Amino acid sequence: MPRGRITAVAKYLPERVVTNQELITSHGLPWSADWLERTTGVRERRLAGPAETTLSMAAAVLRQLIEAGRLRDPFVDVLLMTSDGCARGDVGGAALAACMVGLSPSLVLDLCPARGGFAEALDVANRHLDAGARRVLIVSSEVRSWRLHAGLPRAGDDLAAVLGDGAAGVLLEPSDGLGVEASARGADPPGAREAPRCEGPARGGADAACDGLRAAAGERWPREAVHRLSIEVSRRALAAAGVGMDAVRWLVAHQPWLPLRQLLCEALGASASQQYSDVDRHGDTASASLPICLTELVEGGKLRRGDRILLLGTGAGSAAAHVLRYGGSPGAI
Repeated sequence: MPRGRITAVAKYLPERVVTNQELITSHGLPWSADWLERTTGVRERRLAGPAETTLSMAAAVLRQLIEAGRLRDPFVDVLLMTSDGCARGDVGGAALAACMVGLSPSLVLDLCPARGGFAEALDVANRHLDAGARRVLIVSSEVRSWRLHAGLPRAGDDLAAVLGDGAAGVLLEPSDGLGVEASARGADPPGAREAPRCEGPARGGADAACDGLRAAAGERWPREAVHRLSIEVSRRALAAAGVGMDAVRWLVAHQPWLPLRQLLCEALGASASQQYSDVDRHGDTASASLPICLTELVEGGKLRRGDRILLLGTGAGSAAAHVLRYGGSPGAI
């Protein structure tokens, strides 16, 4: 079982805050500001300026982690970088970011399953720690607004409605028990491309909103298999940790659509007080969403010693879930 402890967290958010109305006006999106907030939960998002790039934001996060982790060498065995840019063929980001901050890791890797990328990277990091690595850095950096500026065909639909830019990362070191208690992974099961249906194990208040959003999104509605997969890997991670949802303080899941977040919580039996999301303030920051949330929980003093976090990342046809246990020392999970 993986035994990694997150000993430092950090984030970087662009200065520019863009409201729904500003986004609609600037890019001619076919929605109203109220509809966007009601169906996605997004009120505003951060968009990168001309000088803010995937690499510059990643470097800013790494510098914070080096300082927070007191990496005076600064020696790091492994650096993992996740970014939506991999889908555009951008490679070598991890190596370039390392050079920008003076790091010389033994291994640098770019991981591409963008939206579930951080959760996947956490799994990879723990495998390296199990194999003897002393320090592993993960940085997730996303400039998703390039789609808007490029004027892509999809820049005017539901994707643009939830786009956000930002970066965050963590430092992991070996632990004698606190940290990652259990993990589970999965991929789209057979039949993943069948006609989508908006159904959940429990029919609740989220279903009406879910049906309305599906009707508006049409063929763009997320596949049912992704929703089933999210529930499956979350349950397996909890089972591997030997706990139920009642033992979890926070559910942190990458899911930018409000109705699907509600359905996920209903299926897992999570209460509203157990949910933590930054989508309302930051939009869909893809792989950066999970570490941004972790950083906010730590820096906001929202964790007590022994608290558990169920962390779920999905996307690119895969999903990964981790049960984390807060260790109580500054910045440590």
